[in-house]
Formats: sequence, structure tokens, C-alpha cells
Amino acid sequence: MTDIGRIKELIQLLIHYRNEYYNNANSEVSDLEYDRLFDELKERIESCGGKVSGAVSTKTSYLINNNVSSSSGKNEKAKQLGVPIISENDLLKMIKS
Repeated sequence: MTDIGRIKELIQLLIHYRNEYYNNANSEVSDLEYDRLFDELKERIESCGGKVSGAVSTKTSYLINNNVSSSSGKNEKAKQLGVPIISENDLLKMIKS
């Protein structure tokens, strides 16, 4: 499987597990497994030339946040800097095209 294929698969898994957790008040996956999947996603994105950061700056291309209308500090900073805020589903659509 290519890096792009695995990135798509990881995003879909993370979305599924998050939805299960919030919608059903339980989780099929442990926090440790979720973190492992997220770490692998980060590594795969970086292997394709992307950079994953925990902070928003003028160098940020996209902020990935499933609540794009959130008033979180990161969302507010992204809005100030004109950084597009996208969801994981938006990222999947970008990868598919």
C-alpha cells in the first residue's frame, strides 16, 4: 500500500473511532491505539513531504479540526492569519483529487 493509500485509511479509522466514542459514549479502541494511529498518520504525512505541527503560524497551510466553527485558540489564530480550517473529511477529499 502506498503512503497516500495508508494516509486515507488512517484518517478513515481515526474518524470512525472518534465518531464511535462521541456518538456511542464508548470506544472500540484504546487511547493508546488511537495515539498509535495518529502517530503513524503523522509519519506518513511527513514521508510525503508534509509537516505536522501542534501550533498555528504563518507557515501553516491548513488547520485540520473537525469543528471548523470552534472558538478554540487554534481556530482563532488560524482565522487571524488567514489559514484555512478544514475537517479530516475535507483532507480526505483533497487527497482523493
